[in-house]
Amino acid sequence: MSDDGPGFPFHEIAPDNYSNCAEYQLTHFHHTPSAQGHAPHVHLVFDGVGLAVVNALSQDLEIQSSYQNKLWKQNFAKGLPRGPAQVIDTNSTQGTTIKLVLDREIFGNGQPRLEMIRKKLFEAAHLFPGFQIQLEEEIFFTTRGLADLSYLYCDVYRWENWEPFYINTQCNDLIIQATGLGQKKKGKKPIYHSWVNGERTYEHGSHLDGFKEVMKSMGWSPAIRLIHVIMNNPEFAGPVKQKLVNPQVRENVKNCLSIPLQTFLQNK
Repeated sequence: MSDDGPGFPFHEIAPDNYSNCAEYQLTHFHHTPSAQGHAPHVHLVFDGVGLAVVNALSQDLEIQSSYQNKLWKQNFAKGLPRGPAQVIDTNSTQGTTIKLVLDREIFGNGQPRLEMIRKKLFEAAHLFPGFQIQLEEEIFFTTRGLADLSYLYCDVYRWENWEPFYINTQCNDLIIQATGLGQKKKGKKPIYHSWVNGERTYEHGSHLDGFKEVMKSMGWSPAIRLIHVIMNNPEFAGPVKQKLVNPQVRENVKNCLSIPLQTFLQNK
């Protein structure tokens, strides 16, 4: 797997007796973000397990990562370094590549569940518009995120195809992406879906409550209603994180969406 991110901190001095910070991160489980300013912390599946856990479960793992034009390389086996990190190129572009072989003593001949991975990547592309990721020969990418996803629900449920209300904005310390499409028909229930920091909230919560309230105040009842918020320190009703309970999020969503939704409805 490869990305075009800023790279791992091979150049930084590590705590204890480790040769660099990247090696420390790859061999120690931690509960905090692994980079400065890396918050809110977003995972595509639940809380994630971190690279240290993946490394420990790998028979072999090789990482190559660039920082300030230097390409670093280090190899690991079952979570332990095989040797120190080395600079293998001094004219490298930004990005990181990780190659691994899972430990057969643990996983046997098990294979990745590609359909499950594909489904998650498809959803992630719509939750983070502009994010591009490739699985084998398939590329997942959208420019309008949840607005593009709402059209798919429209096709599936055979609602009239309307131009959706769509917003992707940052308001105070909350990033909000929301869309509403169509007009609810008599006898049909609207479709609701909500997410927090990339995770689906099946029981919704304060983010969707705020969206519902602003729609009700405008007298609008769309057929499809989708909202995703990215935030620091989300609080949930239970350990499975199915319902957001931060009370201030409801008011923030209402305040942030009120004027854009009013403008959208006036121009319909």
